[in-house]
Amino acid sequence: MDNSLMKATFSSLKHPAFRWYCLGVIASLTGSLMQEIVVAWIAYQMTGSSFVLGSILFCFQIPMLTLGIIGGFAADRFDRKRIIVWTQRAALAVSLTWLSLSITGHLAVWHLYGLSAVFGLIVAFEIPARFAVIPQLVSDEDVMNAFSLDSLLFYSGRVAGPAP
Repeated sequence: MDNSLMKATFSSLKHPAFRWYCLGVIASLTGSLMQEIVVAWIAYQMTGSSFVLGSILFCFQIPMLTLGIIGGFAADRFDRKRIIVWTQRAALAVSLTWLSLSITGHLAVWHLYGLSAVFGLIVAFEIPARFAVIPQLVSDEDVMNAFSLDSLLFYSGRVAGPAP
């Protein structure tokens, strides 16, 4: 590949803040998407029910669909970086709760429903803030490239997250 083509393709990575953002997105998305698969697998293993599996995933999606507008409102009115930090902390807390309940043998199906809904609520605020912060991390001429790379990271995470 031509060196100038490589520079143009990854031009937004010349901004240190965006590079750090990309590293965080890679870690967060891969973990979150892996978690989605594991929770679905655990739900099916616990119950053997396709309905339970689908309804738990539905509990994850409902808050994102219904509260995404409020998440966008928050991203427009409050500090986006702070929203991202707090949503990542909350997502970590949900993951550690799942892990703790699983390790101690106390994980029940209702936990899967509840924690999936909480995780969906977190994502409803995280995604709008994440998209809104990108223009703050790069110069005006690199905004489109930054959004393109962010999309690449997201869809790569969709493949890499469930793979392990």
